[in-house]
Parts: sequence; C-alpha cells; structure tokens
Amino acid sequence: MGLDFALGFSTAPSVLRAPLADAQLTRTGETVVGEAISPRFEAVVEATEEAIVNSPFRAETVHGFRGTLVALPMDSVVTILREHRVVP
Repeated sequence: MGLDFALGFSTAPSVLRAPLADAQLTRTGETVVGEAISPRFEAVVEATEEAIVNSPFRAETVHGFRGTLVALPMDSVVTILREHRVVP
C-alpha cells in the first residue's frame, strides 16, 4: 500500500493559521476528492514527487564547516534495487 502526499504553501492572509497549542502535534485538514483536482495541479504534484524521488540520485558529496555529507553510493543502491526487482 502506497502513501500519497501533496504539500501546499501560501502566504495569502486567508490561509494563515494560529500556532498549535503546546501539546498539539497535528492539525486536522480537509481533503479534496480526486475528481476535483485539475489536470494541471495533478501534473504539478506528480512532477514534484518525481523531483523528490530523483534528488538523492543526483546528489553529490559536499563538504562544509560542520563536516561532510556523503552522496548515495550509486553502485550499491542500484544493486539493492535490482535485488528487489524495482529496476531491471
């Protein structure tokens, strides 16, 4: 079973929300039914998902004043994906 996420960001005054209470960790929202989502919005969601999924594979090792962040070892990742039959 997969999970679908769509994130929206706005600075419009009409969508500003009050801060959460001290012990409150979540906020309840509304869901738009699939039939109501325009093809353009759906395309944006799919493109964003694709960019998020692809980004670790394009990352490079970076060095900064707090240390080094090593990129994914692509050979190992591809081997694992093949073992699990995710890619041919």
